[in-house]
Amino acid sequence: MSSNDVAQQDEQSGARTRLQGPVYWVVLSLGVLGLLMAINQTFTLRAFGFQPLGNSFLYYLIGLFLAVAFLNLPRHEGLR
Repeated sequence: MSSNDVAQQDEQSGARTRLQGPVYWVVLSLGVLGLLMAINQTFTLRAFGFQPLGNSFLYYLIGLFLAVAFLNLPRHEGLR
């Protein structure tokens, strides 16, 4: 069984594949940005003058990671 056969079987069975191309880099950069925002808030670093009030940074994190979720799990199967 060749690697093409395995790839075709994965596509037919609905198995998920890894992100590739620019989407991979966008997801990676959003993840790093979210991690840096959480570290900034936890340790009160005030990096680049960013210090959101109270727990409002959680809304920033939700926005970042929901964008990642929509890139990772597209609505239509044809968009993969």
